[in-house]
Amino acid sequence: MPLTFNRDNAVWLPFLSFALALTVFLAPGGAGAASAPQDVPVVRMGTGNNVMNTPWFVGVEKGIFLKHGVDVKVKLFNTGSEIQTALQAGELEIGNASFDVHIVSQSRNIRFKGFAFLVNDAVRMLPDDLYAIILRPNSMVGKITDLAGRKIATTAGTTQATWIRAALLKAGVPIDAVTFLNAQPAQIPAAFDGGGVDAVVTVEPNGELIVARHPDAKVLLRGGGYVGQRTVATATDAMLGAQRATLEKVVAGLVEAAYVIRTQPQVVAEVVPHWLTGIEPDLALKAIRHIPFDPRMSAVVKEGWDSHAKLLIEQKTIKAIPPFEPAFDMPLLNDVAKKYPQLLKDLKPLP
Repeated sequence: MPLTFNRDNAVWLPFLSFALALTVFLAPGGAGAASAPQDVPVVRMGTGNNVMNTPWFVGVEKGIFLKHGVDVKVKLFNTGSEIQTALQAGELEIGNASFDVHIVSQSRNIRFKGFAFLVNDAVRMLPDDLYAIILRPNSMVGKITDLAGRKIATTAGTTQATWIRAALLKAGVPIDAVTFLNAQPAQIPAAFDGGGVDAVVTVEPNGELIVARHPDAKVLLRGGGYVGQRTVATATDAMLGAQRATLEKVVAGLVEAAYVIRTQPQVVAEVVPHWLTGIEPDLALKAIRHIPFDPRMSAVVKEGWDSHAKLLIEQKTIKAIPPFEPAFDMPLLNDVAKKYPQLLKDLKPLP
């Protein structure tokens, strides 16, 4: 069953507002950013409008991709499934996908391959601290089981939807005991502000944004090890063949951008507000604390794939675990630790 793409839900990324539609991909947009030489290959990529994608923002704005010899043009979407559909339509060369979306795509024979990690933790099987359940001020909910009979805003077809269902089921709350209201991630803060729900499920930076707006709001749960939230850059086999040298440059840029994020957090405060409307520098720094940017492959990552896929089977999203290695360009992923030790020295040793 093919995924569907609603063009009205795609957001072209200016440094203005997500509500403003443009018809061009962005070139590096920071103040004083250098223009790309004409002979530098251009890659169109699609990513989400959240801080999980900060390596793309930093890599573009700080000229890191250009330094490595590739000009990356960025287009923002609301969800990973929209990105995968745009890839199918030939509108992108590469795009981000969460493990959730990548597993579902693989199970439907949509055969894009992951070739670089963005959000990842190579030493934790189920990193999911960027998700949270936030209650309205004065809520009488004190534990997960109290959510039975309540209204919760989340985004259907995304990892946060998988995460909240996993948390409810583990606590013994039947899924049909909760009323889910669907909203795009960028609409979640407005859903909370409106007061028509008892709780919202957030992905960063929306969690920290809501807490900043509503100091009396209560974070009922953050993370918990329910899902393996990882994000990978994906491309077709044809792209990975014909344009492999270009994609190797993209990988180099992502690895360096991740290192800059981990070791120079002030860059996050500077760059993210240019890309995400309404996110101030201090809020960007708070949001990024919940997200690991570890580009390494490990056995733990593979275990996280299987664990997450089993969860999707339990939730009747897929019927079987797609094999891991055919879903990834293993040489590119395995080469990271060999090629860039100087950009990984701050990370914990692999198990």
